Amino acid sequence: MNTVEKCWECNGTLKRVLVTETYDEPVLGSIAITDIPMLRCCSCGDEVIGADGSAHVDDTIEREYKKRGLQRQYRTRTGSTAE
Repeated sequence: MNTVEKCWECNGTLKRVLVTETYDEPVLGSIAITDIPMLRCCSCGDEVIGADGSAHVDDTIEREYKKRGLQRQYRTRTGSTAE
């Protein structure tokens, strides 16, 4: 059964879309990421990224670090970095 997802802002209908976003990474600089799965409201245009979209962004950034021979640093809750 296909359920219709509703917008949290206006109660309009959410449609699955693929978008391109630009992210500013401290080491990589500006990076354009394509084909990010998101939900967009057909009424108000609000966009929502879910777990699959977040994973796509994270995986793409990770691949870019590896392609450049770099190790990505992650911040922990204490503010220190971890590899």
